[in-house]
Amino acid sequence: MIIAFIFLLHAIFVIYIFYRVKKDESISSAFYNMILIIILFSVGWAFLSFFTKLFFDQTIFSYYIDSSSPLWFVFQFVGMWLKKPDGFAFNFTLDKFNLILLTIIEIFFYKNYYKDFIGGGKGK
Repeated sequence: MIIAFIFLLHAIFVIYIFYRVKKDESISSAFYNMILIIILFSVGWAFLSFFTKLFFDQTIFSYYIDSSSPLWFVFQFVGMWLKKPDGFAFNFTLDKFNLILLTIIEIFFYKNYYKDFIGGGKGK
């Protein structure tokens, strides 16, 4: 669920930047900006995966709740929990960590690069 949400945020951001650049500059510039965002996302994810695999195992954090717990009924409706036969387990994998870290890094980069489209200042 976390991974799907981050991909959705990136898709919305790509569409927003494409529309704003097309409106202010040209369609070719909008396509170049769209390709830049896609390349930075894919290359950044690959580099972060490489470096974080040096320090972490595939599952960073795992938590298990058995079916006798009073919260067991609540966790049936949460998408991040994996259903087991006798309870639920939360697995925070390396891909989730990499995508969250990449999104945080990209927020700072794009906030400076697209100042004129996001914040109203001078960008690029």
